[in-house]
Amino acid sequence: MTDAGPLPELPYHPDPLATGSVAASDTACVCCGHRRGHVYTGPVFAVADGLDDALCPWCLADGTAAERYEAQFTGLRAFPDASEFLAAEFDEAFLGALDAEGQPTAYLFRCRHCARHLAYADFS
Repeated sequence: MTDAGPLPELPYHPDPLATGSVAASDTACVCCGHRRGHVYTGPVFAVADGLDDALCPWCLADGTAAERYEAQFTGLRAFPDASEFLAAEFDEAFLGALDAEGQPTAYLFRCRHCARHLAYADFS
C-alpha cells in the first residue's frame, strides 16, 4: 500500500470519512492504479461499470476520474426526481444522510456559495 499522506480536499464532500463517502481500503484505484489506503464509497453516476468502491479520493479531487469516466459523484443531480430549479440553484456539498431507525430518510446538502442547507427525500 502506498503512503499517500492526508486525504485530499473534496469540495463536494466536506467530511468524507464522517459521511462514509471515503473508507480505508487496500484496493487499487481503477483510474490511477495506486493503492493509497482509501477508496471512494459514495455514489458513482457514470456509463462505465466497475467504479463502485474502486476510485481513490485523489482521482476524484484532481478531476481525473470525472473526466476519464464522464462521472458525477454526488449532489442533487444524482436524484432524478429533484426539480431542475433545485439542481440549477445549488452548488451543493453533501453533508450526510439523515437517518430514522437506521434507515436514510433524507440527504443533507449545503450550498457551497451561500451556505443554505437543503434536505432531499424521495417518498415515492
